[in-house]
This record gives sequence, C-alpha cells and structure tokens, in this order.
Amino acid sequence: MSMLNAMESIPEVSHKIEGTIPYSIRKSWENCVGNQIVKPLRYYEPRTLVQLHKILHLAYIKNCRVKAVGSGHSFTNITQTNDFLIDCKRMNKPIELERRLLKEYVDVTYLEQVENGITIKNLNEYLDSRNKALINMGSYDAQTIVGAACTSTHGSGFGLGPIASSIKSIVLVGEKGQIYRIEPQNGITDPEKYREQYPNNNLIQDDDCFNAVLISMGCMGVIYSVILEVRSSYYLEEERLGKLNEVDWKDVKKLICEEVVFSETEPNYLESNRHFEVYINPYKVNGKNNCLITRRNIPQQIPGHLPLGKRSRKWFLELIAKPLEFIFRWWFIAFPEHAPTLIQIAMNQLIDKDGYTHKSYYVLNLGAANFIKGYAAEFALSLRGDKHITTIDTILDLAEKKRQLGKLCHSSPLGVRFVAKSDGLLSMFNREAKCTIEVPILLDTQAGFETLNRIEDELKPLGARPHWGQWNHLNNERIQELYPSFDKWKEIFNRMNQYKTFHNLFTESCEL
Repeated sequence: MSMLNAMESIPEVSHKIEGTIPYSIRKSWENCVGNQIVKPLRYYEPRTLVQLHKILHLAYIKNCRVKAVGSGHSFTNITQTNDFLIDCKRMNKPIELERRLLKEYVDVTYLEQVENGITIKNLNEYLDSRNKALINMGSYDAQTIVGAACTSTHGSGFGLGPIASSIKSIVLVGEKGQIYRIEPQNGITDPEKYREQYPNNNLIQDDDCFNAVLISMGCMGVIYSVILEVRSSYYLEEERLGKLNEVDWKDVKKLICEEVVFSETEPNYLESNRHFEVYINPYKVNGKNNCLITRRNIPQQIPGHLPLGKRSRKWFLELIAKPLEFIFRWWFIAFPEHAPTLIQIAMNQLIDKDGYTHKSYYVLNLGAANFIKGYAAEFALSLRGDKHITTIDTILDLAEKKRQLGKLCHSSPLGVRFVAKSDGLLSMFNREAKCTIEVPILLDTQAGFETLNRIEDELKPLGARPHWGQWNHLNNERIQELYPSFDKWKEIFNRMNQYKTFHNLFTESCEL
C-alpha cells in the first residue's frame, strides 16, 4: 500500500473520537509580525490526513468553526477563529504519487504531490534532490506552498502565472471530515479507478469548483495536499541595473507602457525577459524617483565553473543583514525625514556588478532582504490603458504629500512585477495578465497601516485588486466590483459551508 493510499483511505469513524488527537486549550498563536493574534478554544497540530479528518468531524459534532494556518505571513483577519485552529506545520512531507489512479495518458514525470504544510524552502530542496524545480516562485521561501497558492501569491514573469497555476489536483477535508479530490473538468485522475479505491470519498472534476477552491483563502475546507506540475532543474542569470541618479521612474515607465512601440534596438522588456521587475524609491532624491531594474533569464548554456562573484550575491551584505535590519528600522523611527536617502542607500546595496547566476530557487529568493521584518499591501492593476502607470504615479504623489504634511513615510521601495493571467475565480490575475505594485512597510514604522489604508482608498477608482494575504480592508461590495466571477465563487463557498464550519471574521467582514 502506497503512502497516499494509507493516508487517504479513511475508515468509518465513531462519534466518540474526542481526546484521540492532542490539542492545547486557549493557546496563543500569532502571525509573523504579531498584528493578528488568535486564542482559540482548541489548537491542533495534526500530522496525518486521518487526524485532520477526525478534527473536522469533531468540529461538526460540537458545532465549532475551524481555521487552518500555515507560516503566518498573512496580515489580515483571514487567520482568525474563536473555536478550532489547525496549525499545519507538521503536515510537511512529500507524498508518493498514486500513478494507478491517474488516467493512462498522464505523464507523471513532472508531477509531485506534497502536504499542505511544507514550506517553499523545503519543497525546493526536495525537488532539487530529484533534479526538478518549481516553474516559478516569489522572492520569499518561508511560506507554506498551500498558503501561498490559496492567496494567489506570485513571483515575477509576464508569461508566468501565480503559484496556484501549477496545481493540478487538490485533496481537501471539508465539513463533517468529508474528503474531496478536486480537479478541473479534464483532470488527471481516472474517475472509475478513484471511486473503486476510495468509495467513501468524493472526486469532483469541475472547472468552476476547482477554480473556486484554488484561490479560497482556506474558506472552503482544509487543503491537505496538492499535486503540482514542476519542471527540470534550471539555472537563472540575474542582472540588476540602476546606480544612484542614473535610472529615473520617468524613463522606466516608458519601458513598461502598453502603448510604446519597440524595435530591435529597443526590446519589449516585459516579453523578452523571463523575469522583469522594478524597485522604485517613493521619494525624489536630487529631483528623481530612482529605480532599480532586475532581469532574470535562463542562460544559454549551463554554467560551468563560475567566478566566485557570480556564484553569490554580495556575501558581506548577506552576512550582516540581520544587524543592518535593526539599524535601518531604528533610523526610520528616529529620523523619518531621512527616508528618501535611506531607501536609496538600501536600493544601491542590492546592485551587484558581477551579476548572479545559480539554480533558479536561489536566484528567485531575495536573499538577505528577507531578514527585514515588515508587512505590506499589494495591488494588481490592469495593463490596459496603462492603469499600472497611473497607479504608481498616484502612490508616488501621495507619498510625497503625506511626508510633507504629516511626516508619514514609506520605509521601503515599491516593488513592481508582472504576472500572467490565472483561472482562479478570485485570483488577482483572473481573466488577464496584471502588473502588481507592492508597498512594503518596515515593522514599527509610524502609522504604517494607516499609510497602506490611504493608498488602498486612493486606488479604488483604478480597479486595483488587493492581494488577499497582504494588508487590505476589502468588503463585500468592493469584492463584487473587482471580481466578475464572485457570485459563482460565493455559490460554491456556500455549498461547501452548509454548517458554517469555515466561517470566521474574514468571511463575516466580507459578508460571504
């Protein structure tokens, strides 16, 4: 019997299951920056699908609500619950793929199944040991793969969708502990073989249901595992351009403007680079909003023996990242008027004259900058009519105005990336490719959340879709405006929540 077979085969369970799984009463859990604190009736750390099934079955019997959490990198009340909190950190292993359940024509060479709590870092290491890699990832690898996917987290790449785009199949535990395998209509699983193997479980192969659960913020059940499409291991070559006062936002926006006509000597930066992103100083230094352009591409030849300078980013900066982070945070708090210069100094430290070439997951990871403690808001904007340009200009104007009037300051550069469209009904990239603008704020920055709220309010007329896992104050009316498929998503949400097991403060504030 395979690993998955043993896990997914669930026997009938007696109602007398209380006490069979360890739990803590009123244990405090908080997210990575401490702005969301949960003290549930019961805190669970299940290790298996069987235990997860029993917890959800008990929640139904006791009429309790359930919320699952991962690495805690969401900053909204999406993690809140008063009843059962399930910490998924111990469900963190690869799972043997049951090939006999898949359709005969399915090529399993680049399919991998993993539990929900495995971090992107550990998943990268596992895939690398098998000479494989994620197709794309973000700049941070401490998140769990499922937590990142279910909030439509992304990396950079005009031709690359969010992480959820790699998911081909989902195993989800729903109300009463019912187990579902959810896939698109033409999914990889053979219905007859699956139902013969697991007669008590539900196989759903439906595009709408799959695309609703795919980006569901944990509101339709607890995803136990996913089957991901990956690829062979590959290298990336990183190049960063933008010394002090050499690259201005006024020039950069011409490169990413929809209406610009490119020639052989003036390439389309979005389409000609596998990864293209821009950091922008929100404040003018010597009359310019200075920018740092990052391009990452697969090298034409597999690198052999590279010079030391190309095999690593600035090693000294990586070494002193933690103490440097403390100094920068203290300086921003004590002297907010120095924000423009401090941000420019930080951006210049990212420039690497030698470039950086390594395996993909090393290059895509931001490295030392991930030691910086903070939170962020992020907005996805349509490229049509150059709304992304207008949005960035709006944020820059607002930043300067608030700094002059009330010393409200940004403490990090803006991050601009480009992402392909997604089929997820509530993906920020649903129906079209988008530009994302991330606004990071260092922890303890004065009125940081207030700054993010002001920006979100200013961007409403532009149709900006806030990132589900980042800071936002979305409500039902706003979601209706932003997502044409919301009614369809809501219908499936209500179907999966007949007993309101997965309702919480987030679903209530969004009036779901």
